[in-house]
Amino acid sequence: MPDALYPWMFHYDEDDFIIAENQSYSDQVCHAISDFVDDIRNLHKLQRLLATWPNITANYPNYPIGYGFNATCAEYIGGGHVTIKSLYSMFSTVTVSEPEFLRAVTEFRDFLSAVRRAD
Repeated sequence: MPDALYPWMFHYDEDDFIIAENQSYSDQVCHAISDFVDDIRNLHKLQRLLATWPNITANYPNYPIGYGFNATCAEYIGGGHVTIKSLYSMFSTVTVSEPEFLRAVTEFRDFLSAVRRAD
């Protein structure tokens, strides 16, 4: 993980896909985060993920499981790490720290809340 962490930035592209950007991470990681949050797309699903995540980590390794939306899945793999993978090979599987994964989805929640207030 990089020493200086930049915030996650989210925006919609011209085709209404959600794009995640962070200078601290490779394009590959940003692409995976982008696809994962684009598949979430709404606060209700995101709140469900955040509420369920502690159970996922608590049950590892006896019951390893991830949380998927549409074509992507985030899976706790132990050791404080999460893999994000495409269920249809749309991007390469990446591994990030669990705190960084949770930071990305929490900052995405803030983005969605702000966009929702602006509508």
